[in-house]
Amino acid sequence: MNRMKAIRMAAFLALIAGPLAAWLAPAAYAQGSVLSGTVLDMTGKPYPDVTLSIKNTETNKEITVTTDAKGHYSAPGLAGGTYNVDLKGKDKDQKDMLLYQTGLKLTAGTSPTFDVNLKELQEQGKLVAIEAERKRQEAELQFQALKTHYDAGIAAIEQMKAAQSKLATIPKDQKDQQEPVKAQITQAGGTAVTELSAALELEKPEDPNRSIVLSRLGEAYESMSKWQEAADTYQKAIALKPDTAANYNNLGNDLAKLGNGQHHGIQNRGRQNHSRDAARHGGSLSTRHRPRSERTHWRAGQGWTGFPDRDGRRHHHEGRNGASQAGEEEVVIPRY
Repeated sequence: MNRMKAIRMAAFLALIAGPLAAWLAPAAYAQGSVLSGTVLDMTGKPYPDVTLSIKNTETNKEITVTTDAKGHYSAPGLAGGTYNVDLKGKDKDQKDMLLYQTGLKLTAGTSPTFDVNLKELQEQGKLVAIEAERKRQEAELQFQALKTHYDAGIAAIEQMKAAQSKLATIPKDQKDQQEPVKAQITQAGGTAVTELSAALELEKPEDPNRSIVLSRLGEAYESMSKWQEAADTYQKAIALKPDTAANYNNLGNDLAKLGNGQHHGIQNRGRQNHSRDAARHGGSLSTRHRPRSERTHWRAGQGWTGFPDRDGRRHHHEGRNGASQAGEEEVVIPRY
């Protein structure tokens, strides 16, 4: 009896063995390829904590793996096809930093080894494009951070001016109504100085737009009645762009507030620059008498607080009261 059961079981297993094998084969195949290897740094040592982004160019499916302490990684479950591989590490500020980019083709069901030796790649001159791309990305991030601080500073100046206008309408004997507005002015002024100072910190000394940020910082100090700080800031802006007449005019006003007799000479220099610039433009510097193209740039500048675009367009520099003043600055922003 037991023998018959054994025979029947053997026959049953034989019947299902074929279909089961046929079912298991595609499942195993579906697991795909396993890509593994080791990443070495610029000194030839194992590079830990490197992120590898492996993206199928046909399906756009992407997987991400990270190297261990020995620089080793393993990426299972990859289908056959062509892939883009990006390697990223961390810079000194723990931000993502592009190390290497390449492409490879995988055959389904294989387990190839893909090692990356950054030292050898550098010696072979294969990291030049990566260095250029990394610098471009760093410059892009720096510009965006600078612009964020600059825009925040200009917004604070506008808030401060609005509060000052409101304060001017409140009767002097209404102290209870004046105090909250004065507090708004102080807070907005502090924000403007902080944000514009942060923008300056991000700018390189040779940045062609540095004088513009200094001019607006001087305006922030003026709005807070900090005449000495404003004068010092305008002097720095003049040292960078001596032909900007608006800075001379504002500096002269600040020195007058301080009781400094030099303000007449400073303002005369500003008027001389104004006359020279007017002659260069064929007469008045008002927008009404400018060529059509110049008027267009002036309106474009008004639309974005006067800070230069990435495309290097010219924008007219405003004085503290928003009126057109002499001394248009030529803005040069590198393209990325």
